[in-house]
Formats: sequence, C-alpha cells, structure tokens
Amino acid sequence: MPLINGSTDSFCPYGAAYDISGNVVYLTGFMSTAYGFSGEIAVLPPAARPTHYLYMIVYNDAPGPAYDTLRIDPDGSMWLLGPSGGETGGLVTLSGLSFHLGS
Repeated sequence: MPLINGSTDSFCPYGAAYDISGNVVYLTGFMSTAYGFSGEIAVLPPAARPTHYLYMIVYNDAPGPAYDTLRIDPDGSMWLLGPSGGETGGLVTLSGLSFHLGS
C-alpha cells in the first residue's frame, strides 16, 4: 500500500498492506510517522474502499496515550488522527483491522 505525507514503512520489516478476501478488506503491517503527525497516510484503491466513513483504533508508540484513530473515507483516503491532548505518530500498527466492503 503506497504511503503518503511523510509516513513510511522503511524502518519496519512488515510494511502497511491490505488484502481482500471475499467481501472483507484486511489491513496489516506497520508504518512510522513523525511524532505529532496528524493527517492523510494512504489511499486505498477503488476495490478496497468502504461505502461509509470508518473509524478504527490503532496502536502507536508515541509518549502519552498509545492509541490513535484511523479514519477511512469512502474515497479510500486513510487519515491518522491523534487523541485529544495526546501525541500521535511514531510506530503505528494496522494489524488486526478489517472491514466488510459494504461498510
């Protein structure tokens, strides 16, 4: 999965990826961003896009709260959003996330 806006998988042995099996999109892998980053990280191709806005919780290794929100828009854009008053970024994992294509 191509990453954008400074997010990278260059330091991670398992880069961010997606797979479609039947009617389910599975996200997996790791990526890294600068601490304090909040913004668009990738765009899913048309075959892997949801029909509604999805909000998922992802783990990060930033100081403070260790969770960010991953928002996936119907146009396929994926956004990493930090917690209120917390810091986002660092090493972020997408492993274990999935959604139905009709979501």
